Amino acid sequence: MNNVEKLFERIRVIHLDCMKICKSVLGEYLPVAGNIGVFCQSDDEYELFEQVKQTITLPSSNPQQKYFELKDLLTVEGIENVPARTYTHLYIRKPDPTSYGKYLGDMDFVLEPDKYFELKTKVMNNLVPGAIIYDRENWDTIEMTNTEFNTVSYVSTQAFAEKVRVRF
Repeated sequence: MNNVEKLFERIRVIHLDCMKICKSVLGEYLPVAGNIGVFCQSDDEYELFEQVKQTITLPSSNPQQKYFELKDLLTVEGIENVPARTYTHLYIRKPDPTSYGKYLGDMDFVLEPDKYFELKTKVMNNLVPGAIIYDRENWDTIEMTNTEFNTVSYVSTQAFAEKVRVRF
């Protein structure tokens, strides 16, 4: 398996697991924002995936850029009743020794603002097992996890999902 295939296999795993988390927590598959993040588990893996990223994403002159636009849309095909989704932006995260760094990656789901507010209210009232309000200053997103999977998913509005593509 070459390096591009290794990265794409990781993306496929993240896609499938995050979609399953979404279904297990919310009872449905939501649309994706287009962002997918790969959390590297070692320095070697980071170097390898970062090299691949340089060839498949557009460069950015913004030093705060976090998610890089893919040169070509990346569609992960559906499997095991999980629907296909298309990604537009990729983030390669350095190894992280915290408990958050144990995840293989993440992806962002989106809802229309009114539906997001409705879900957020339910989550704040502890009515959605597996979902919490993501606790980070100036962030407005819901985090979803399931102990069966080694990934993490987020739900927000499309506007917020686009905002997080750049560090703020």
